Amino acid sequence: MNVVLRPVHLVLFLLLVGFVCDALAGESAQREQIVAQNDAEPTSDTAGVVAVGEDAYEQILKEEYKMFKFRDCPYSDEMGAHTFQCIQENDGFNAHGCYDDSVQLFCPESSN
Repeated sequence: MNVVLRPVHLVLFLLLVGFVCDALAGESAQREQIVAQNDAEPTSDTAGVVAVGEDAYEQILKEEYKMFKFRDCPYSDEMGAHTFQCIQENDGFNAHGCYDDSVQLFCPESSN
């Protein structure tokens, strides 16, 4: 196989190499800029957590304990149908409340 390299091939190759090097240099500069920006910003372990007031905290604990009483109850098809019907009646809203209602309706409280 006889391959003839023409000057056009050499010029295209050099342009391609130059383009690739410019692209890599641009990515490197952008990466360095992001790293410098991240280093300059203060870090926090809160990850967007919002402080909750004491009253809201107590309400949350009451709700969690209310559902904790039903921890040993397996979820049944009948409960699923009730939850589904409730969600349909609420136009797709209040799914968590519908789940809580179905658990309270179909499950006995745990003795523990």
